[in-house]
Amino acid sequence: MNVPSPELAAAAAEVRRARARFADTAQIIQDRLAPANLLEETVSGVREHAADFAQNSVEVARKRPGMVAGAGAAAALLLLRRPLARLFSRKDTRPAPGVGGAAQEKDEQ
Repeated sequence: MNVPSPELAAAAAEVRRARARFADTAQIIQDRLAPANLLEETVSGVREHAADFAQNSVEVARKRPGMVAGAGAAAALLLLRRPLARLFSRKDTRPAPGVGGAAQEKDEQ
């Protein structure tokens, strides 16, 4: 029967420790990449950034109310551009008084 040398026994022990570390690391990665965990991390990150954005927006609005009002008006005009264009480009299809119409047709006969 062969008796393993001390160096071989130490190398085998190191291999076992390395495998254990690898298994632990693989488990940590699997846990972190689980869909539920990814969703939770994403939602918490979005909430944090949204809160920061809202706070910064309030600060800007307090410092520059005119700029915020102008930006709001520009956004409203952008959203309402088509209805406003239809409103201002409507042509009156009725004839103006004295122009065309039944009275003029009688005169032409």
